[in-house]
Amino acid sequence: MLSTTQRDKLRAAFHKDALRVRSVSPDGQVHWKRVMDAQRAEVGSESIWEARTEQGPLVLTGGHRVYLTPTTKTEMENLQEEQHVLGVTDSEVGSPTIRSVQKIENRQFMYDLTAEDWHNFVLHRSGVVVSNSPD
Repeated sequence: MLSTTQRDKLRAAFHKDALRVRSVSPDGQVHWKRVMDAQRAEVGSESIWEARTEQGPLVLTGGHRVYLTPTTKTEMENLQEEQHVLGVTDSEVGSPTIRSVQKIENRQFMYDLTAEDWHNFVLHRSGVVVSNSPD
């Protein structure tokens, strides 16, 4: 959970057009890209899934897309244990392994970002590259 100070700093950076996330180009290079939008969406009847890699967890709606390579992706609900996905550790692109996948309790809201150019971003806790939503 973010502290009030962290939340205020993130909001200020976003409003100054200075908030950046790591993104992976189609040729597999890591770049810092501007966050163009942030959305809070009501989940409704869509399922919520949690997967874990060696680095940590990722929690997404079932239809949110996860990159397998810099140019191919699959829906979160289709991930399988032992499957490799596109990930970033520090500034290195790699292929972390999905260790577990499970459907979890639903929630009212989920949040998403829109990053410029390739419309993908690296999740902080797991290092997994995901697509903007909607693509």
